[in-house]
Amino acid sequence: MEWVVFAHLAAAWFMAGVIWYVQIVHYPSFAWIDRGRFAAFEASHRTLTSYVVMPVMLTELVSGLWLLWQQPTRTLLHVELGLLALIWATTFLVSVPLHERLSAGYDEAAAKRLVATNWPRCWLWTARAAMVFFLLEVTA
Repeated sequence: MEWVVFAHLAAAWFMAGVIWYVQIVHYPSFAWIDRGRFAAFEASHRTLTSYVVMPVMLTELVSGLWLLWQQPTRTLLHVELGLLALIWATTFLVSVPLHERLSAGYDEAAAKRLVATNWPRCWLWTARAAMVFFLLEVTA
């Protein structure tokens, strides 16, 4: 089980780092992309970002569910997987539609909303990453 906990920890911390980079550096840089090339940039951004984050997000989910199956009474697992559910909901119900809107071309309102609505994902992923450290302590 230790390797599953490690995979869960690594995925949580990787995603916490990625989301903070996206929030502080990447999303704000959208304003600097040439408007004539923005739709192509956004298409590339979506594809390449998916290659990086989807395997890790799936690792978070699968390892978390496996740990929960192994230890169904662990309250901490229920809490941090609940946070993961909120992250996924925000991602697929808010962020993805905003990226779809930006696929048509730069839209300042959509870009600002993307940054504003990304803050909860930053804090949720950070909280999850911190919680997973406690899983290491308890399962070691």
